Amino acid sequence: MQKPRLRSVNLNLLPILQSLLSTKNVTRSAEQLHMSQSAVSEALGKLRIQFNDELLVKVGREMRPTPLALSLQDQLDETMGSLETLIQKESFVPADLERRFVISTADTIMLALADSLINRLKEEAPGVSIQFVDIKVEDQSQLEAGELDFMVAPKGILDVPELFELPLYEDTFVGIARKGHPAIRKGLTRATYDGLDHVAFRTDHRSDITVETTLVGPNQKDLIRLPSFVLLPALVERSDSIALIQKRAAEHFLGRYDIQMFEPPFKVPVIYPTAHWGRIHDRDPAHQWFRTLLKSTAESA
Repeated sequence: MQKPRLRSVNLNLLPILQSLLSTKNVTRSAEQLHMSQSAVSEALGKLRIQFNDELLVKVGREMRPTPLALSLQDQLDETMGSLETLIQKESFVPADLERRFVISTADTIMLALADSLINRLKEEAPGVSIQFVDIKVEDQSQLEAGELDFMVAPKGILDVPELFELPLYEDTFVGIARKGHPAIRKGLTRATYDGLDHVAFRTDHRSDITVETTLVGPNQKDLIRLPSFVLLPALVERSDSIALIQKRAAEHFLGRYDIQMFEPPFKVPVIYPTAHWGRIHDRDPAHQWFRTLLKSTAESA
């Protein structure tokens, strides 16, 4: 006799068969499955047709399995166990996670996050590591494809409806100059600021847009433009040039370079470095956990 094809089998009946073979009693199976006795009896009738066998035969007050039912029992238990493992969502335990998260961002944001993340990961998830990479315009497609876990940039830079976002912390811009800089000591006016030499951050040579040209205007005199914020204090320390940089980064550099921090003589915006990720990662429990970790770490750093 030809075996029934899988698509012709009512798989919803298999848990009922498993219970019946275990209890050998319709009433107890009904209680176990939270079903009515009539529903279990009806299911048994369908199972008998499906397997072309009585499966359970009433002998006196008991129900006894047929040879076919006995041969099915071990296979059925194993199969149902495998199916439950397949469809059951395992609870997520950070300490058991072995994974590397890749984050595309600017070096000042790396500075704001990395130290605290090291300590948190060591405590909560020692099997997790982070790969920081320099931020690039083309990273958006990698983010959507799941090749990058996160792209962290000031809120508003990435205005893409397909991406999810989470603001991490609040920051702003300040000026930095060498200690003893005569212009800073006398009190910095806008005219004096405009007349000074500057070192500035710019991602690449294809654009003239910098933080300074956005806030100050296109006439700023940039002696040197660099692809890294962290290089700015080293050049400022050894010259009369000044620079704009995020406040968190400036505070980090104050104890490491012979520089001072000052308020620019114009209004600077509040910025919100924001984590962006693609739909492919949105419901991943590990990714959800890391987003929470990233947020709490950024706020407390």
